[in-house]
Amino acid sequence: MKSLIVYYSHSGSTEKLSKELQTLLNADVLKLQPDPDLGNPSFLNYIKGGWHVLRKHLPKLTNKQVNIDDYDLIAIGTPVWFGSFTPAIRSFLKDNPIKNKKLVLFANHRGGLGNTFSALEKAIGIDKNQNQIISEFALNHKYSADEQSRFVQEWFTEIMNYLER
Repeated sequence: MKSLIVYYSHSGSTEKLSKELQTLLNADVLKLQPDPDLGNPSFLNYIKGGWHVLRKHLPKLTNKQVNIDDYDLIAIGTPVWFGSFTPAIRSFLKDNPIKNKKLVLFANHRGGLGNTFSALEKAIGIDKNQNQIISEFALNHKYSADEQSRFVQEWFTEIMNYLER
């Protein structure tokens, strides 16, 4: 099964999780690079990012393009900003309609997940585009590194159990 991981990472947490998932799935990876990017993680930039989420901003993406039709499974990773997914992910989904795919959705947060997954599902068009979610995973960084590692390993086991069916 050919797999693609699409993600945006502002502080590096989603990138770290994406690289771990890449190893598990032997997947291709697409790191989204919005223009302009928010710059270094800071309180002000998080507020600015949140404003972009609320306004449903669609930044231009400067990364290479991929043909998602070449993939059977697509994993989409995002930090949680203001209870939802990032504008870079919104731009990717607008530019790349996803149809008839198996999906893994994952998010990193420090406070709350909000409606991140339901908003992603709506943006992707789960039912109308005949996509199938095989896993959703949210990593809350309030837990210790050991606990986070255990949660990630449990998630990987869930994905592998599905794929081995």
